[in-house]
Amino acid sequence: MKFKTIILSIITIIVAVVAFSLGRSIPISSQLIALESLRNTSAIIFGIMGAWIAIIQPELLKVAYDGKSGKVENFDRLSKPLLYSTLIIIFSLLVSVFSPLFYQINYLILHKEILRGFLFSSIAIQTILLIWSLMLSLFPLSFVRDKIQEAEIDKQIDSRN
Repeated sequence: MKFKTIILSIITIIVAVVAFSLGRSIPISSQLIALESLRNTSAIIFGIMGAWIAIIQPELLKVAYDGKSGKVENFDRLSKPLLYSTLIIIFSLLVSVFSPLFYQINYLILHKEILRGFLFSSIAIQTILLIWSLMLSLFPLSFVRDKIQEAEIDKQIDSRN
């Protein structure tokens, strides 16, 4: 495992444990507001990354619809924010829909502090994931910059010949 992955994993575990501890006293209504913000931000990232893929990697769309194999550069870097955003959206939708049902189950009502802690811990983990997605969403800018620089270098070489 890479050093960066290990450090990120340790930080995530620490944040999750602290968030669980502190989240036990935060009302569900406040946590649902935070979850809604995560969902909205994830939806924005999803839209932006989808547009980037369509602009930067149009051959990816051709491969997907034509069924022909082709080389797609940096697809992992472009698709990870989409995956992370999708997972956050799914989780937040499920919690939003099912949280009113949880108030009907006596066992869950008796253990509501633990459930609050788990929910807040998951919100903290999703926040870290969303921050990582935001950082990955900057990748297409560097990709475009590199392609422009390559084109300028090629142009300079061609003008010398």
